[in-house]
Formats: sequence, C-alpha cells, structure tokens
Amino acid sequence: MFISGMNPFLGSVFTFTTLLIAIPSAVKAFNYITTLWKGNLQLNPAMLFSIGLVSTFITGGLTGIILGDSTLDINVHDTYLWWLTSTW
Repeated sequence: MFISGMNPFLGSVFTFTTLLIAIPSAVKAFNYITTLWKGNLQLNPAMLFSIGLVSTFITGGLTGIILGDSTLDINVHDTYLWWLTSTW
C-alpha cells in the first residue's frame, strides 16, 4: 500500500492508526493467554477452536504490526515476507 504512490502524510496517518489499534489488541490477546494459563483445560472441540482462534489472532496481529509500519513495509515490498504473512 505504501508503494502505490500514496501521499506520505496519509501514509503516516495510516501507520499511526494501525499502531493505535494494535495496542488494545495486544492487551486483549495477553488477557486471552493469561486466562488459559495454568487453567484446568479440557480439550473439547470448543476449547480447541478457542486456542486456534487466539493463535491466529496473535499471528495476524504480529504481521499486522510489521506490515502497518510504513518504513519497514517499503523495505520488504516484493520480498518473501508477503508469503510468510499470508500463509499463517
């Protein structure tokens, strides 16, 4: 997105809002993990679905922070990073 000829000011606004969203999402993921930590887990289908959801949320959040940063996204554009982030 940052390579597409976007105005640099709009790119900085996009970066700021992306990172602003990442902070509460990280707190939410941390709360999910601490809820499961040292709990009496029964691995029924609902719990397996929940664990998969949390792991997918964390993976997507980590790659979102990486790709939401304009300076890093410009450098990793047209590299294999898109493959790593899209296959998880």
